[in-house]
Amino acid sequence: MKISVKKAGVYFLSFLAFLMISVGCHAQSKAHFRILENGNEVATAPFLESLETINLDYLRFIDERRTIPVENTAWIVELFSANELLTLYNKPVSPMNTPRNEAVFPNQVFVLSPGNTLKTKIID
Repeated sequence: MKISVKKAGVYFLSFLAFLMISVGCHAQSKAHFRILENGNEVATAPFLESLETINLDYLRFIDERRTIPVENTAWIVELFSANELLTLYNKPVSPMNTPRNEAVFPNQVFVLSPGNTLKTKIID
């Protein structure tokens, strides 16, 4: 059985396309926070890409979810607890996580900067 180079190339490209679609379908986004606007969860916000690049472990509580408002907006970022991430995704609790203790860990807000980047800010 002889297959031409052209036919083999078509089969190979078809296989690659199938593989990429298959992997894409099985890839699962591991949510570790959610964004609320006026109490309702929203799928997108202008700062979403920026938020996904921030290491949120040092802001995350161990046993309970933490809510951090975005200053001068109706948005609130709700961080899943470290123990939730352990249960959901088998992600070990980071030593950067903190138990809920406001004396040790002051209140914080996110500040939305130009270019839709987020920075943390301690409030009184």
